[in-house]
Amino acid sequence: MLPVGKDIVDVEAGKPGKKSDINFFRETQQKFSEKQKFTGDKAYVGESAIKTPKKKPKNQELTSQEKSQNKDLAAKRIIERTYN
Repeated sequence: MLPVGKDIVDVEAGKPGKKSDINFFRETQQKFSEKQKFTGDKAYVGESAIKTPKKKPKNQELTSQEKSQNKDLAAKRIIERTYN
């Protein structure tokens, strides 16, 4: 089952050539309201308009709380589908 249409803001299959996800987002961001909220994966870390999971610091581990927050964020991003 898909979420309500307002939950999906855009789907773009991609374009030919090399381009990172974050750069593609920055090029197309003007299509959306400045109030629009986004959630993304680690490909979008560094983009202030997108809530992303916390990355593990080099040579360190995430805290239990940070891991839990990452799991909560991931759960909100995943669309569960049921097939008949």
